[in-house]
Amino acid sequence: MAEAQGVLFDVPQDPVPTCGDDAISTVAKCLARCSVHVEYACTPCIKDRWTQRKAQARLLQTLWSKHPDATGVPVMLWHTGLGRPLAVAPDSHEQLANTHISFTHDGLSLIGAMVIVPNCAGIGIDLVHLPRIVGKGEAYAERLAYEFMDYDERQFALRAPVGQYEARVAAHFSLMESASKAFGTGLRLPFGGGGSGSLQRREIAVRFDSSGVLFWRFGSKAKARMQKLGGTQMEGQVASGKEFLLSAALLWMDK
Repeated sequence: MAEAQGVLFDVPQDPVPTCGDDAISTVAKCLARCSVHVEYACTPCIKDRWTQRKAQARLLQTLWSKHPDATGVPVMLWHTGLGRPLAVAPDSHEQLANTHISFTHDGLSLIGAMVIVPNCAGIGIDLVHLPRIVGKGEAYAERLAYEFMDYDERQFALRAPVGQYEARVAAHFSLMESASKAFGTGLRLPFGGGGSGSLQRREIAVRFDSSGVLFWRFGSKAKARMQKLGGTQMEGQVASGKEFLLSAALLWMDK
C-alpha cells in the first residue's frame, strides 16, 4: 500500500437497516447532481468508533453488492494511517481498481458512498444534521464562520436569504470536510478533529461566483496532495432537506 498501514475489517453478511426519510432523500438529491453515478447506502449511526467501523464495513458490502461486476468478488474495508477508507481485495489488500468510497455520520445517521470510474482519484461526503448548527442560532453560526471562513466567504454567507445564514455556513464547512476526505486526509479542526496528516482548514477555500457556481482555492499542501493523487480538479455538490445537509466532493484526474 502507498500509505501507512491501517485497520482491516471483514465485511459482515447481516442486512443493513436504513435511516430516516429526510436523510435518505437529502443524500439522493445531492449525489444525483454529481457528474457520474454514485452509489450510496445508509444505516442508523452508533457513536462508538469501533462499532462505527464495523457498520462502515456493512455499508461497503451493500454498496459493493449493487455493482454489476461484484458477483463472487470479495471485498474488505481498509483504513489507511490517515483514516482514508479503501475497498480492498482480501487476498492482496490492494485497492480495487477505479473504486473510491467515503463515509460520514451525523444526527444518528451513517452514510456510505462509492464511485467506480477510471479517472476519479477520490470521493468525499459529509453529512450535517442541521439542528446541530441552525438550532443554536445565528451567533453560534457566526462564530463558526469566523473560525473557518475568510472575509470573502463570510460576505457570501451574509448575502443568504433571510433565515438561511446558518445553513449557508453549515454548507461551507461541510464542503471543506468533503474536499478533505476526497484528498484522503480529513480536516484538522481546532476542537480536536483530524490527525497530524490532516489538512489545515485554511488549505481549502470554498468560493461561489456571481451565478452561485462553486469553485475551490487550495493552499500549497492541498495542491501537493492533489498532485500526489494524480488529481487536477475538484467537483463539489451540496443539497439540503428539512433536517439534513449533504455535500460531496469528487477529485478528478485528466481523462
